[in-house]
Amino acid sequence: MFRAFDLLPPDRAPRPAPAQPDHALFHRQPPPALVRLSPANHDDVGAGHAAPLRILFPPDGATVESLEDGVGLTVSGGQPPYRWAANGRPLAENAPFWQPDGDGFSSLVVMDSDGRRAAVTIRVVTPGGE
Repeated sequence: MFRAFDLLPPDRAPRPAPAQPDHALFHRQPPPALVRLSPANHDDVGAGHAAPLRILFPPDGATVESLEDGVGLTVSGGQPPYRWAANGRPLAENAPFWQPDGDGFSSLVVMDSDGRRAAVTIRVVTPGGE
């Protein structure tokens, strides 16, 4: 079969333009998952720099109850808009709550528009359980 394809003439016809101008390859910025994260010393505060990015809630190492709305997410510093990820999965932009899959340990990461990030690891329990 490979020999048959080797005998075919090369296809030199012009290719049409891509049909999807919203394709990620045409964006000026890469998707959030591909943005290179800045080194830790990028959090310097000074002229033109926002305050360091921090996750205020839930704090690192906390045990939190997952309520009906989920777990509240609060961030300070950095440069909005913020992009959240829970256990490696992106959440909606500027999401105020996260709905955990169930009990157990989870990691939360927030990234600001400058590419700075902050992360925490928490334990999620059902209300009344421990």
